[in-house]
Amino acid sequence: MAQGAAYCSIEAELDRSGVERWIDDWPARSRRDLLLADLTELGVRAPVSDWDRRLERPPEMLGAAYVLEGSRLGGKLLARQLYRGAPRRFLDAAGPPAAWPRLLSLLNRNLVSPTELEAAASAAKDCFRCFERAAQQNEEPELA
Repeated sequence: MAQGAAYCSIEAELDRSGVERWIDDWPARSRRDLLLADLTELGVRAPVSDWDRRLERPPEMLGAAYVLEGSRLGGKLLARQLYRGAPRRFLDAAGPPAAWPRLLSLLNRNLVSPTELEAAASAAKDCFRCFERAAQQNEEPELA
């Protein structure tokens, strides 16, 4: 549940920022609707995050996208720990073919200056902190 709060908020900000101008297959990478469907099936309300950072520059968007796409890889490991029959659309979502290597290639091509690298790293760190804060809240899910 905690991951969902951070994930939904950050993905919504990436959508608002226009990240698809930089990551052309972004709509196919989206998992927010899958997460919300899983929560609905569990009878749990969508969690709320304290994410309030605006991602205005391309390096910031790419740094945040790196974190969300990396969470897809971690989701595969988490999905193995779920009980049989648990909704796992979000954790099992594959995304576009070769999405991770393509994202890394995009980062390598577009984050070249120290300023760009620092902006991307700063946004990524803020994303990780948002996930961490959400996990530390450790609240019981609110039933729908």
